[in-house]
Amino acid sequence: MQRPQTKPKTVKKLGDELKELRRRYAKAIKGLRRRLKRSGVDDPTLNDDVVSEYAELVQAFETGSGGIPFNRLNVEFHDAVFSIPGLLRRINQDLVVRSVKSERDQRSLEAFRQLPFVENSENYLRNAPFETLDGLDAVIALLSRRRSGTAASDLTQEAASRRNRAARATKEATKPPANAPTAEVGTAQLASRRREVDDFITKVLAEKEKIRRKDICKVAGYKDNTEFERYQRGDPRTTAAARKNFDRVLKMTPNEFIACLEKKQVQK
Repeated sequence: MQRPQTKPKTVKKLGDELKELRRRYAKAIKGLRRRLKRSGVDDPTLNDDVVSEYAELVQAFETGSGGIPFNRLNVEFHDAVFSIPGLLRRINQDLVVRSVKSERDQRSLEAFRQLPFVENSENYLRNAPFETLDGLDAVIALLSRRRSGTAASDLTQEAASRRNRAARATKEATKPPANAPTAEVGTAQLASRRREVDDFITKVLAEKEKIRRKDICKVAGYKDNTEFERYQRGDPRTTAAARKNFDRVLKMTPNEFIACLEKKQVQK
C-alpha cells in the first residue's frame, strides 16, 4: 500500500505566517483610514490621502525623521510593513532549497519570482498599500496552490499573466498624450524636485503641527493628488498650468502657505 504524501511543513508554515502578516498589514491600513477620517478627510479623497499618508509614514520610518508619535497604530504599522521583505526572502530561500530536488518546485520558484509584487516589492511597500495587499494575496494563492499539487506550469503561467497585466496597466497609465512633450526629465532633476517638496514641508512643519502633501494640492487649487504626483515625478503629462501652480506654492513662505491653507479650509 502506497504511503500518502504529506504536505511540506515549511511551505505550509510560511504560508500561514504570510496570511497572518497580511491580516496585520490590512489592519494597519484600516487604522490609517480611521485616523484620517477622524481628522476630517472627505470620503471622495480618502484613498488618495491614505496612499499619501502611508508613503510619508514609510519614508519617516526609513529615514528616522519626522518626529513620529509613539502610539499603537504606528507601532503596528511599522511591524507589519517592515516584516514583509524578510518573510518574502525566507519564502524565496525555502523554494530555492526545494527546487534543487524537484522540477515542480523549480517552476514554483520561477512563478514566485515572476509575480509583479515580488519583482517590485520595495516600490510597492513604499508607495502602494492597496497594490501591496493584492500582491500578498497573489503570493498566498501561489503557495496554497503549490501545496495542493497544482501543476507548476500552471503556476508559472499564472504568474506570467499577472506580470503582463501589471506591465500593460503601468504602460497605459504612464502613456503620454499625443501632444505631450517628448523630452524626459533627468534623474538629478527629479531628485531635486522631490527634495524641494520635502524641504518646503520641513519649513512649514516648523510653523504648523502637521502638513500633508495633500495640503499642497489644496493650496494649488486641486482636489486630488493626480497632478501633484505627476509634477513630482516629472511626468510628461503634467500640464504647464499645473507646473506653474505648484512652483508658485513652493515659493511661498510658511506663513503665506498656512494662511492660504486655512482660507481654503474655511471656504470648504
